[in-house]
Amino acid sequence: MSFDYKLLGRKIKEARESLLIEKDEIAKYLRCSVEEYEKIESGELNSIDGDTIIIISQVLEMDFRYFVSGDYVSAESQVKELFRQNGDITKNDRKAIRKFIRLCEEKHNLEG
Repeated sequence: MSFDYKLLGRKIKEARESLLIEKDEIAKYLRCSVEEYEKIESGELNSIDGDTIIIISQVLEMDFRYFVSGDYVSAESQVKELFRQNGDITKNDRKAIRKFIRLCEEKHNLEG
């Protein structure tokens, strides 16, 4: 079974957009051009190293497992619903919410 790079790209794009982060901001962290980063989001690349996924995960305040696994359950859908209901949430508020959820997920993982 091959890895679904289009799904990975879609997950990354949705997570980035939910935080109101521009493509160039993530490209800067990856030390690549926006065009190269866009290939990740579009699923055009058929090989992405683990370090790149980890960096993207850190910028987007998400567990890397959400991006690489179809089985990893994330609170992302609940966060999206919250953002839809409260459209006036600032970029910093969105990041704080995502960071809090991430901490809660890690606490749960450690307790398990």
